[in-house]
Amino acid sequence: MDIRTLPQPSGDIDITSLLTLGPQDGAAIDVGTAFFPPDIRFPQTGFSVHQQHEVSLLLEGELAIETPGETQIVKAGQVIHLLPGEQHAATAISRARVYYILFGAPVDNDRRPGGSRHT
Repeated sequence: MDIRTLPQPSGDIDITSLLTLGPQDGAAIDVGTAFFPPDIRFPQTGFSVHQQHEVSLLLEGELAIETPGETQIVKAGQVIHLLPGEQHAATAISRARVYYILFGAPVDNDRRPGGSRHT
């Protein structure tokens, strides 16, 4: 058994991978948490993209999730599913905390052009 503790936000944007497994049989999983202070967009410019499914549960706050074709407001208690290769960005409307799972294609450490981490 392996038990992980969710980190406490420092006040700045904080994206932490808690557990990475695989790849096994061509698939991997990455579980983590992200914290966004109000009025912060991640990434600052452009979009984040990964070659895995992303399922994120908004634990607290509100986010505006932007794709090239639309923007949707997500509130605490809602779940977001992004397809592999789907470009997206998040802007915190209020202090926001997310629990995310990336799964499918192997996890790499360069999830976005420029080497920035996920959300």
